[in-house]
Amino acid sequence: MNIKIKEIFQTDYISRQAGEKLRFMILKAIQEKKKIVLDFKDLIVASTSFFDEGIAKLVDEKVSIDEFDNFIEIINLNKNDKKVLDKVTDYRGFNLTLKQAHPWRLCPIGEHWVKEHPRSSSRGVSTVVDGHCRKNPKGKDVITAEELVEIANKHFQQIKKLPSTKSLKFEDGNKYDAVIGGWCEYWNNILKPKIDLDPDLIKALIASESGFQAVPKGPKGHKAIGIMQLMPETVKYLGRNGRELKDHFVELDTKDAENPTINIAAGVRWLFRKYELLEYKLKRTPTWEEVLYDYKGFTGSKTELAKKSKLILDGFLKELKQ
Repeated sequence: MNIKIKEIFQTDYISRQAGEKLRFMILKAIQEKKKIVLDFKDLIVASTSFFDEGIAKLVDEKVSIDEFDNFIEIINLNKNDKKVLDKVTDYRGFNLTLKQAHPWRLCPIGEHWVKEHPRSSSRGVSTVVDGHCRKNPKGKDVITAEELVEIANKHFQQIKKLPSTKSLKFEDGNKYDAVIGGWCEYWNNILKPKIDLDPDLIKALIASESGFQAVPKGPKGHKAIGIMQLMPETVKYLGRNGRELKDHFVELDTKDAENPTINIAAGVRWLFRKYELLEYKLKRTPTWEEVLYDYKGFTGSKTELAKKSKLILDGFLKELKQ
């Protein structure tokens, strides 16, 4: 349910009374386990009283950050209002800015992981700086190549939903099953599609792209990288400076993308972006199979190469589901 603050509260969206009304709406949603979106579009509140009474005081109602995160989403919040909200919730100990992007993450939202690295002082003394979280200037969700590897190493041996164990007749056909299942679970949890991405689809896509080779052979001048054949431009698009994503960035370079664990993480993230673009283009929810076709670049194409590629991909998908 989308609650438009400007419409619901009309002329009073700054007082403690209005904030109390908002708090009761949030409490009711959490108690009834209903998800609501608080939409601050076309509105500048800048009221400590409203945010303190409406959200920060949820701590007094014994509402946890996880409960808030599970059922309440805040969108279109003015930059200055976000600062006010952060200030009052931090004061009350209801730290919305410290919500974890995902239980596997090393850092909270608004920070990213910096791996251990050497540092030299002005006196020429070398020290080692331990791995740590560093704040992002815009408070966005940024995951780095180093953190992708850390997550996979720590959590992917316990993944329950894995792709089919069929190797599709490739020597390394089952080598990356845990990585595929892990990143599908991660991005499904983060991006919450209407229909979850099935790991079998990624396995079939990898089979058609690289045959599970970390460094696949390609024609001279071919620039695609790694097991999911990411283009260098795509690697840039996934980062904070790529001007393609609004949030949930994957920060890596082309060298990082050669690592299969990182490549699959980035490839699956890019597939979700293709999903968004195709949904906008088709004016309806696309199937994940359609998104795979779009990823491979033959949506709407009637060339013989496109037809052949589609048959190969469909064949892999069919075999995995048998």
